[in-house]
Amino acid sequence: MEYSIQDYLKYYKDYDFNEEPFNDVDNVLLSLISYVNLSKIFKNKTHVTIKEASDLFWSSTTEKEVNEEIRAVRKASYLIREMAKTKRFKNLKLYNYQYIVDSETQFGAVTIDLLNNMIYVSYRGTDNYVVGWKEDFQMSYIFPVKAQRLAIKYMNSTFKFRNHKIIVGGHSKGGNLALVASMYCKHYIKKRITKVYSNDGLGLRQKEFNSSEYKKIIPKFKHIIPRNSLVGILLNHDDKYYITDSSARGLLQHDATTWRCYGSHFIKADLTKATKKRETSLYKWLDNYDDVHKEKIVESFFSIFAINNITDLKELKISNFLQIIKSISNLRNVDAQTRKIIIDTIKDLYSQFRNSKSEQ
Repeated sequence: MEYSIQDYLKYYKDYDFNEEPFNDVDNVLLSLISYVNLSKIFKNKTHVTIKEASDLFWSSTTEKEVNEEIRAVRKASYLIREMAKTKRFKNLKLYNYQYIVDSETQFGAVTIDLLNNMIYVSYRGTDNYVVGWKEDFQMSYIFPVKAQRLAIKYMNSTFKFRNHKIIVGGHSKGGNLALVASMYCKHYIKKRITKVYSNDGLGLRQKEFNSSEYKKIIPKFKHIIPRNSLVGILLNHDDKYYITDSSARGLLQHDATTWRCYGSHFIKADLTKATKKRETSLYKWLDNYDDVHKEKIVESFFSIFAINNITDLKELKISNFLQIIKSISNLRNVDAQTRKIIIDTIKDLYSQFRNSKSEQ
């Protein structure tokens, strides 16, 4: 029988980490906590348990407000409420919460004390801010982007005076940040890292992929992607990722709460034909251009959002969406193949945000 992450919470709720060791499903659950908006809570507190965080969040936030959020933030907000009801998660301590959005970056992270001399660092993925999506594209020709620099700094500052063993993880862009932070943090911290998870996260530029830093981290690294993936196959990655099944269709499989598990393990699957085709076409497309040309393409693409005064993808209505598609079609400094790939990508993103609005 196949189960969901929600089922996992029901069946394992009464087991702490001494009774049932940390596993891949726990990793996904903790990687999603960093999507929850805890900014108000951490204005007055240095640390809270998951139960306290959930209680404080839901006492000041309505379901209507949560349902207005994009899929990843919305799902994580409901998920932490369910985690707060379990013996396994409710007393875990959250601290060093950070969330930064400015003209250059969107970055978030939180550290979770598993109460058994083990720490999980959760890096937040891309959310509704356009600048975050632009950073994802910039990762194909810039290293490090600002979010990657902040991720490395976060690791170095968080564990300066702590001796716990460390697990590092993240979902989507957060998976890339988890990998990069583990590769380039200080050596005495790197030695304490036992596992690095990228949950459908972006890969690396060729230079970093071929680096000694990456080779050293490979034995600790696990890359999990769903059968139908877009983000997890971007940029350079090895072919040893763990492919899992999902209850969702198409690119909505990026939502890790839809991944199927059996007990503490995700159910193995094969990549869809669409993913294999997408992977090949994206590689060929990226190989066609040098970094200067990639930058021109990305700047041209995201200038369209600026012209239309869109900084938040929650503002993306059908009218300005159609205007963006028209503007991309009229771009003169990119070729037809590039325009098609950009249009297909923005359609996929739009579909994810709009089609999931009615789901709880």
